[in-house]
Amino acid sequence: PRISAISSGRRIDINPMPAPWARAKAKTSIGARPASHKSTPAVTTRGMREDEMMDIADFIHRALEARENPTALAAIRDEVRTFLKESLPPELAEAGRRVTSVFADPAFTLPWQRILHARGWAAAHWPVEHGGPGWSEVQRYVFAAECARFNAPSLAPMGLRMVGPCIMGYGTDEQKRTLLPRILSGEDYWCQGYSEPGSGSDLASLKCKAERRGDYYLVNGQKTWTTLGQYGEWIFCLVRTSNEGKPQTGISFLLIDMKSPGVTV
Repeated sequence: PRISAISSGRRIDINPMPAPWARAKAKTSIGARPASHKSTPAVTTRGMREDEMMDIADFIHRALEARENPTALAAIRDEVRTFLKESLPPELAEAGRRVTSVFADPAFTLPWQRILHARGWAAAHWPVEHGGPGWSEVQRYVFAAECARFNAPSLAPMGLRMVGPCIMGYGTDEQKRTLLPRILSGEDYWCQGYSEPGSGSDLASLKCKAERRGDYYLVNGQKTWTTLGQYGEWIFCLVRTSNEGKPQTGISFLLIDMKSPGVTV
């Protein structure tokens, strides 16, 4: 798909999905052992027993250590562990413990992203040239395992994991220069514009249309299942720019400023 910047738009109705955190506020015992079944292992927020999760984590850790220098990995683990002990605020750790999915409220994820960004760790999978640490897969695993151990809240994936790598791979130099730093720092909060009423898993049937008008696109349509869209400052959208040939070939990937005229949430 092509990536194009948008300077204007006509109408996009975006229906946000509430964050799981809001639905889980009343559940104060997530991750705790049932008082009446003290011998039952705790159930984690990821749906696995604690002993099962740690057994799997230990097995994976041992397998990965065989691929890299165990001493170097231990040094990274100790560095990350020390950082988390000193820098993860208790209230953010509690939010991370209670959340029930990869999506947490920005009130908790953005402060943590800023802390990580100051350390250079906001995007463990980003290369050095774009502000990441340039870690290997194994080093990223060690980082993620320690963050999970300390209940650090998961950062929103829409910017850091979804649109950011697309911009790195297919965006213009201007888009890389202007958008990537703001994604990394959390200055711009992104949401996803894929699904539509009547077009979910079968995105080839999407109807949201974009017409080229000189140096901008005129976009008309609707997106739904836009998780945390009420916080979005930018949205990456799949839109139809052509009806010729196979349906899949007429789809383009647009980056849209949510402050554009005609955008409603």
